[in-house]
Order: sequence, then structure tokens, then C-alpha cells
Amino acid sequence: MALRLVCCAGAGVGAILLARRVLRARRAAAALECVDEPDAAPPNGPAPHAVRSLHVFPVKSCAGVAVESLDLDAWGIVGDRRFMVYRPGATPRFVTQRQLAKMALVEACVRSAEDGGGLLLSLRSRIPHGPRHAWGLSPFAPRARLDVRIDLRIAHSLPAVRVGIWDDTVDARDVGDDAARWLSAQLREAVRLCWAAPDFQRPVDARYTPAYALRAGGTLPQVAFGDGYPLLLASTASLRRLNVAIVAAGGAAVPMSRFRANVVVSCEQPFEEDRWKRVRIGDVEFAVVKGCSRCKIPTIDQRTAAVAPGPGGRGLGEPHVTLRKFRKRGDDVYFGQNLVPLATSGTIRHGDSVVVLERGEPTWDCHAVPAE
Repeated sequence: MALRLVCCAGAGVGAILLARRVLRARRAAAALECVDEPDAAPPNGPAPHAVRSLHVFPVKSCAGVAVESLDLDAWGIVGDRRFMVYRPGATPRFVTQRQLAKMALVEACVRSAEDGGGLLLSLRSRIPHGPRHAWGLSPFAPRARLDVRIDLRIAHSLPAVRVGIWDDTVDARDVGDDAARWLSAQLREAVRLCWAAPDFQRPVDARYTPAYALRAGGTLPQVAFGDGYPLLLASTASLRRLNVAIVAAGGAAVPMSRFRANVVVSCEQPFEEDRWKRVRIGDVEFAVVKGCSRCKIPTIDQRTAAVAPGPGGRGLGEPHVTLRKFRKRGDDVYFGQNLVPLATSGTIRHGDSVVVLERGEPTWDCHAVPAE
């Protein structure tokens, strides 16, 4: 009987070990699936770099939209982070998922009004409010959708607001009480929404901007409500390398959506984009100005707004834990590269080739501003 018990116990341990191996295998597979198929080289040579996906984020720190192409203007990507949630008060200041993770569940779409005279901002919330009943949501839940019309012909008449975003204070336009009430009800906090109108001014950081990226007259390129630069680029090979490390440590792979990049490209080697200095995407050239330091937001599941806990329930969770092991520079961790377009017009498209025109030593922050 004793022998039989030992054998049964051994079988149980074996089953547990097998289950663990299966789980590790599934996680490893998920690590690869998070970036679609591998960037394999064709028989005749290395695979060219190419655009794998494009994303626009109409409202800063709210949900993004996958698109087939991105148009450029004087502030970067048309329609990208042109709206921003802020806390009103004596010193109005921007709000992001760092403070309110549920912003990830607010979706936005901007399109031209049918009469051609303005913009229509459509907001939709996936934030749960109250218990579900047989007849639907709680009657106390705010309505899930709001359309805001902005007439460009009278945009100057919208209330002006000076709002802080990182170290900058910018002049924006408040889009009105309807949007403020709706967002406040959804986020359960008193907030308002502002817009970067056509006269908006916010230059990029001069410390990292090369001379050849300056505009006519030697002026700095502009950015709307992005953290510091008009575009963020990330690589599938780099995400795959990160996920392999996360899975090896017993964690679950993370999707690219955690990093909220505008341009996702295929690469031959992980983190080779660190050494890119100048690239051409399709027909548009860009300066690659600096690595992108990361903060809390990549630990937030963009589908659910759940925040990954750190080890022992303290600090930041994945992918930050693993990034600190091999992507830490100074006090910060890095994933992705900030770009400045060398022109104020043009279009980049899904599938466009990415040609590296110049390489050099990586550039990291001398004073970090963690990206959303």
C-alpha cells in the first residue's frame, strides 16, 4: 500500500510538472503570436524593414485606432493626440492613464462634419457602471456615447485655456460643457477636454532635435499633445525579444498595444532601431531623435484597463519588471523611438518600406519624460 501511495504521489508530481511545461509552451507561443508571424528573411536575402501597422490616438491617453495610412501636417500625424483630458482649477493640468487607467476604455473617432465646416468628435465608453440587470445596465449609468461638433469657422470663439503638459504650458481651446460632463461621469472625476486648434504652438525639445530637422527660418518642429514628439515607432522584433524574456521568467507575453506606438515596423534584429538616426518610410523622411522612456502605462491592459501588479504587489508589473533587467538606462527603461518628420505633409501607409538612411550611437534622455 505504501508503495502504491508513493507511485500515485509520483504520478501527481509528474502531472504537475507536465502541466507546467504545457503552460510554459503556451506562454512561449503567445509571446510570438503577440507580434503576428516572425519577420523571417526570404531566401534571397534579409527581409526589408516594413510598416506592419499604423495607429492614431485622437484623445491623449484614450484608446487608439488602427488605420491603413497616416497623413502628416505641421504637428505630426493628422488627428493624433489633438484632444487632451485635463483637470480644471487654478493651474489646469493634463490627465493620463497614469492617474486614471480607465481612460484606456474611452474610444474616440474624429471625422469631418458633413457640411465640411468642422470636426465631429465621437466619444464612446466601454467603462462598466453599476450592476447589470435583466433589462440591461443600471439606470444610473451615464450614456455610453457622445458626439461633439467643433466648427472650424468659429474655432477662435471656443474658450481659451492655459494647460500644463509635462514641463510645458500651452494655449488650447476648451471644447465645452457637454464633453466635460460626459467625461466626468465616465471617469468619476471632474475633468474637461481641450483641443489643439489650428493656431496651437508647442515646439519639440531642442536638446534632441538635429539641425536638419528644423523648419524654415530655423524654427523647431511642432507637436500637439504627444508627450514630446510627433511620432512613436516600435519594432516587432524588439517586442518578441521582450516577450521571450518575460515568458522565461514565468510571466505572460504582452501585446504591442501596451506601448501605444503610431508606427510598428518589422526588423531583422531586436532593438536595432536604437541606432537609427534617419529613416525613410514610404516617401517621407524622419529624424529618429531619441529612445522612448517608459512609465506605468505599458503595465495597463488596454482592453480591460487592468493594471499589472509588481512583485509582491508592490511597484510596477510587467513589462516594466523585465525591461528593467536589460533596457534600463540611468533611472529609466526604454522601448521604442521618437520620430520627427522632415516635412509638414505626406502620407505613410501600411506595408511601406522602411529604409535606414543613417545610423549612429543610441540617444537616451538626459532628463527623462516617460512616454504614455
